Amino acid sequence: MGNKRKYFAKNSQKSNKKSKYMFDEKVQLGPCMKGFLITYNCKFTFLINEARKLIQQFSGETESQSENTKSDDIEKKLQEELNSLNALDKQMSILDTGAKYTIFINQPELDSNQVVRSIFEHVEKTKKPIGRFVQRFLPVLNTCKTYLEELEKCLNITLDELDPVKSSCESASESKALKYCCVFKSSNNNVLARDEVFKLVGSYMQSKNKLNKVDFDNPDYVIVINVICSLCYISFVDKYFEFRKYNLIEMGAKFNKVEIKSLNEETNQDKVKHFDNSGTNS
Repeated sequence: MGNKRKYFAKNSQKSNKKSKYMFDEKVQLGPCMKGFLITYNCKFTFLINEARKLIQQFSGETESQSENTKSDDIEKKLQEELNSLNALDKQMSILDTGAKYTIFINQPELDSNQVVRSIFEHVEKTKKPIGRFVQRFLPVLNTCKTYLEELEKCLNITLDELDPVKSSCESASESKALKYCCVFKSSNNNVLARDEVFKLVGSYMQSKNKLNKVDFDNPDYVIVINVICSLCYISFVDKYFEFRKYNLIEMGAKFNKVEIKSLNEETNQDKVKHFDNSGTNS
């Protein structure tokens, strides 16, 4: 029994040492951060490589080359792209949220909403899965401590700067009321209650425009509040249900089901045609 305990103790120490190298220790996860909240269910290194590639590919930093450009120009542009990707990779900090199979990638220089929207629009356009390891890929506009007062301040600062919220204000020249809903998810936290957060979000939206209304079936925008341990992650996204709640795996599976259904229909039609032809020949 003593040898077994020593063996498991050694292995646990090794795993703890290994986990230190997985995350960026120079940057501490805290309030006023911007980036991406990602869930996964695979080997950690696979996830990191795929997430980095997706962010780099859809960050808008690189531009396609024209065929008529000279070789010198191509080399210069390729070098510029390489430098920009290296700079982007250095700005990226992979942080542990404290919840199992959930990480936060801090990237303050990027428009996280635009990057994630581009990824899901690409999947929607090509109708092909783009990843295997990243599950939920949610853009985060801001973070704050898990106290109702802190969340209220953070909501005001974050949402007041968004164009859809600005255009919905009654003081705007052409105010347009919004249909919205709030999604609340909590993990490893008992401080914030769901009802309190819903009331807070509802009072904020009503303060902007009394015609703003809750719509769970077809909202224009969804305010997602993820509470993990001691931090709130605030997201403001559109097409939340169309993009399968920003789940890349389910988004790709949606089109796979459509393809399988169309293939089954084609095979059934072929069987019917074959049966009809055999009947006429007899």
